[in-house]
Amino acid sequence: RKVVGGAPVSSRAISRADVAHAMLGLIDDPAAVKQGVGVAY
Repeated sequence: RKVVGGAPVSSRAISRADVAHAMLGLIDDPAAVKQGVGVAY
């Protein structure tokens, strides 16, 4: 789950590999530019 501008509800720990995957997936997302992004399972 990804949320731009906050953290997902009921978020838990996440692996570094999954964080890296989410970061690479957000590179082309214009909604994520200059925004905080929360990533969780």
